[in-house]
Amino acid sequence: EYVEGTTLEKLLHDQGAMSEAETRRVGGQVLEGLIALVDSGLMPRGIQPSGVLMSGGTVRLAGVGLGRVNSG
Repeated sequence: EYVEGTTLEKLLHDQGAMSEAETRRVGGQVLEGLIALVDSGLMPRGIQPSGVLMSGGTVRLAGVGLGRVNSG
């Protein structure tokens, strides 16, 4: 899926540190995405700011290394 926007890496490079409120908002959305991956049986690995896409207030994860969760 094409996502128009920027990466967290570029945003931090261009604008510097985010406010506490923005950090909580972005961090919360990243956490929701990670929980969804784990709940579907996938283990995310290698999360980096360059793989956090930001578009219109929505945060999406991209380029995340994935592994399967073994049960048992």
